[in-house]
Amino acid sequence: MAEDSDTTGGNAERKRRRESVVETLRKSPPQRSVLLEANGAASSKQACPVCMEMVASCDINQHLDECLAMVESKEAEKANLRSAVDILKESSTRLDDVVSTRKENLTYMMHFEKWKPTFAPKERDDQRSNGRNNAKVVSVDNAKKDERDQASRPRPNAPYYLRAFQIVFDFLVETHDHLLTNSDWRIHSAINNLERGPKKLLVRLFNRKHKWLRSSNLSYHDIEGGIENALDQLGSVGLIECLVQEECGQTEYEVVLSSLRTEEVKRIAQPYVRKAKSISKSIAVATILDRLEDHVSRTIAGTTVGESMASQVLKAAGRVIRIKNAALQLVEKAHVVFFTPDDIHSPALLLADLGKVSFPAYICSMSRPVFQSSEAYELYADAKKLEASLEEALFASDWELSAEIGEEAERRLKSSLGIESSDKEVDPDYQVKSANDEDGDDQLRHPFLRCLTYQWILAGIAWHSVAAQERLRDYTGAVRRLRLILQSGLIPKRRGKLLNRLTIDLKEHLDAGSEALELCLTALRLDEEWIIQRGERLQLAKRAKRIWQSLHKDQAMPKEVGQLINADSAVWMKIPQRTIVGRPLDEYRNKGSGSVFIGYDGETVTVEELCIQSYRAESNWNGVHCEGGERHNRLPNLKVCGCRSSKSGVVRTTFYLLRFYRESSVPPANVGRALLQRPGCL
Repeated sequence: MAEDSDTTGGNAERKRRRESVVETLRKSPPQRSVLLEANGAASSKQACPVCMEMVASCDINQHLDECLAMVESKEAEKANLRSAVDILKESSTRLDDVVSTRKENLTYMMHFEKWKPTFAPKERDDQRSNGRNNAKVVSVDNAKKDERDQASRPRPNAPYYLRAFQIVFDFLVETHDHLLTNSDWRIHSAINNLERGPKKLLVRLFNRKHKWLRSSNLSYHDIEGGIENALDQLGSVGLIECLVQEECGQTEYEVVLSSLRTEEVKRIAQPYVRKAKSISKSIAVATILDRLEDHVSRTIAGTTVGESMASQVLKAAGRVIRIKNAALQLVEKAHVVFFTPDDIHSPALLLADLGKVSFPAYICSMSRPVFQSSEAYELYADAKKLEASLEEALFASDWELSAEIGEEAERRLKSSLGIESSDKEVDPDYQVKSANDEDGDDQLRHPFLRCLTYQWILAGIAWHSVAAQERLRDYTGAVRRLRLILQSGLIPKRRGKLLNRLTIDLKEHLDAGSEALELCLTALRLDEEWIIQRGERLQLAKRAKRIWQSLHKDQAMPKEVGQLINADSAVWMKIPQRTIVGRPLDEYRNKGSGSVFIGYDGETVTVEELCIQSYRAESNWNGVHCEGGERHNRLPNLKVCGCRSSKSGVVRTTFYLLRFYRESSVPPANVGRALLQRPGCL
């Protein structure tokens, strides 16, 4: 009890002292030098000397630390970017974002905080008048323009997909506005004038499959004003279109029926199917599609069965919308300009993003637009569509369609390069040029930018269509197409594969051994100019040796030809051969797949797995079959590009992409010296 009374008395004493201090401060005169708050800081606000923002005195120290740290980090980053970076430096820098989005947004907002009206103390005004603080001055017009730009940008709290869309969209307008047509500008203006909710819904629709969608299936809770209101605004500005019965075809009805629920489909098909409740959705959809084609039979209302069925389908689906094709083409154009093609160094970029590979720091500056004109982009887009059609045809094993697509690519390639005929011999001094666009000649000779030309895409289509011609036993057309690709000089990295394929067709299928031999010797003689890989060069040398022996059985090989063929010791080295006997299964041959065998464990295996089992059983050797992907990702990768840039001949350029694991024991400098030992490399 005594302890409780002491505690109560102590609390009361402290309360009386606190009340006396507050009463003293309240009655004292308001002198700025002595009037303090509870934490000892002055009660007035002060202007930050860095960003000129009015901050409470109690928070001025923390605010100054944040501002100074931000300025120092920006200056250090600028110094690092200005400094030269050695590619072969052992300590490489990670490919990380130099300035985070948070800092960029804060710096951007602080820039506009300078021009807001502030009420700084008189001391700050005196410093400005004395010239001690050099403030940045801009005109009123520039300030208003910056404010408009800031208003058009998505706010920092905008969703990630909206910010990403705006970045890609702004990049297209700022750097490649010459590619935009009048229709593109109208769509761009309509998108920029959208409110926040409809714009978010539009970006969400862009990320979905571009087909007809039911509005009732769209469920986005973050759309301001609701989805139906946003769809109304998008339709009023012409960015989406609604499905109407007059414009519906078989494809549209299939998409709409696939979006309906099973109960809805069965309810529509019930008058025409017995026991509709027990059938599957696919059978009900097939029945409805058949009835949609019936334009002869009529119902009691006087309409045909097809019209009645179409109205029922659209009534059950409700509002069906999709993005207009013009808007899709504009977004596709922005993506083509902003992103590199998927097949260009995508594994290296993925490994760098995962933190498995580190690269030196670079400054990426665009010295020229990727597409010189709107016509160049349209030709590139058409070539990409033709390439997609070829991929679908090859995947479906439609060799006739693949050959037709290859013929179309061959015709376009001849017209663009000004090549009249590809039946003549391959000319190594041929200069790549464009017959339609003289300004694009430099881009065709560029080691990287030519990948973004329609001629490059057409050459790839022609190369991949050669397999279809060989399947159809059209070897004359395959030889003509291979000669055209070699004569164009567009894909120098595949020159060895093209020569090997061409010599095989000439010798084995057209019985032109002398011509194939001459082509092999020419390729070996011009190895330095044509930049043929060693493995492909060895194949050409071995094939030339076999062709010579078959044509001149009783004659000795001339010294010049022998030195040319046997220049590499691997040509005359005898490769050890080993025969592995397996039991094939004939039932798999008709399915178009590879050979299937019965393995040592009694299971079905491929030929590679059978070889691995044989090595494991006889030599206790464990291996893994792969197509080279693991080796490419774990070892430095050498990329060689040929570039024709002078009229007198071929100028050889090399581009090395060194990829290392962070745990690699080989210093990058040593690997670089080993790669640079090859003569003629830069």
